[in-house]
Amino acid sequence: MRQYYLHKRAGIWYAELIDQETGRKLTARSTGTKIRDEALLTIAEWLKNGIPTGRKRKPRPVELASDIENIQRAIRKADLLSEDAMRIVNTLKDKGLIDVSVSKSGKGSVLFSKYLETFWDYDKSPYVREKLAHGQSIHKYHCYEMRAKVRSYYFDYFADKTLNSITRQDMKDFSMLLKEKREKPINYKGRFVEYLSAASMNKILIAGFTALKYAYNEGHISVDPTAGLKRFSGESKKRGVLTPKEAELIFSTEWKDKRAYVGSLVACTCGLRSGEVLALRKSDIGDKVLYIMMKTDP
Repeated sequence: MRQYYLHKRAGIWYAELIDQETGRKLTARSTGTKIRDEALLTIAEWLKNGIPTGRKRKPRPVELASDIENIQRAIRKADLLSEDAMRIVNTLKDKGLIDVSVSKSGKGSVLFSKYLETFWDYDKSPYVREKLAHGQSIHKYHCYEMRAKVRSYYFDYFADKTLNSITRQDMKDFSMLLKEKREKPINYKGRFVEYLSAASMNKILIAGFTALKYAYNEGHISVDPTAGLKRFSGESKKRGVLTPKEAELIFSTEWKDKRAYVGSLVACTCGLRSGEVLALRKSDIGDKVLYIMMKTDP
């Protein structure tokens, strides 16, 4: 079997080496010369020492070059699914050849903001469903709090980004943004904080970190963008405790909102937190109890 074919293109000699196992021609390579004898010497060098490849022009044996082209040919002809492509990408990642990948279809192609909102939806989240199925606890209020943080901080920043396009640098830049001072929007009437505490920033990051780790473990993305990222450290501001006299003064004054009064009284006497009081308010029994305490009909 012959080892190569030689032909001219735009005055330059090109060589097509032959895969000695399959008899297939490899991709034509320029010898870089217009003189045939010099082209033959170049081909002889390739056959003996290997074909210069890559930016460093490191010689690669003809057999290996043939294997690579056979792999490329097989990928082009195969009817690959998104999951197949992810397996190929994961193999390349394991060999240290790539560190980021994007799949055009599949579960990883959904908008990141939409994925986060569904992820923290207590009634729709597969993450919540799995935790409950394994006997682990996750409260509705926690999911509500995470969804609120997603909407407040992730929606605008990651508006057009898909789940599988999020990189480690994206998450690192996002965490640094949380550390910066924020300007109060014009005509903003809600609660506003110029600087977030370390605890608040970490809660915001948890909303994204947890979802991304889950997506990675489920195979929706091939790289965990949160790997190695650090959380913020710092002392949280300690909450004060009312003295009995202060509590007595507060509850002896007239409250404009009777529901708020009853909820606070329940929290004070039963030791419930705000989220637990809200959960009690939404339950059938708790709703009736609060109505009775307010001396109104349900």
